[in-house]
Amino acid sequence: MRQIDSGEQTVRPSEGDKLVCQVALDRLMKNPAWTKKVLDGDTRANADMNALIRTISYAAEDGQPATEVATQFIKTLMERQ
Repeated sequence: MRQIDSGEQTVRPSEGDKLVCQVALDRLMKNPAWTKKVLDGDTRANADMNALIRTISYAAEDGQPATEVATQFIKTLMERQ
């Protein structure tokens, strides 16, 4: 994300990436076990939450579907829960 801010990289997450990450974050926030991990400072849970939030924040409003990278990340994330 720093590369996007600095102009070194112009590739941004798609609007579809934003949507799937928002749905995943909403679902995880309703999971008491996951939210407890986040609040207890679990490194993996916090890293996942931050990755979702960064993707949501930096996504382009381009009308494009979710990319394979985002889809695979969400799939892996949900399997770990």
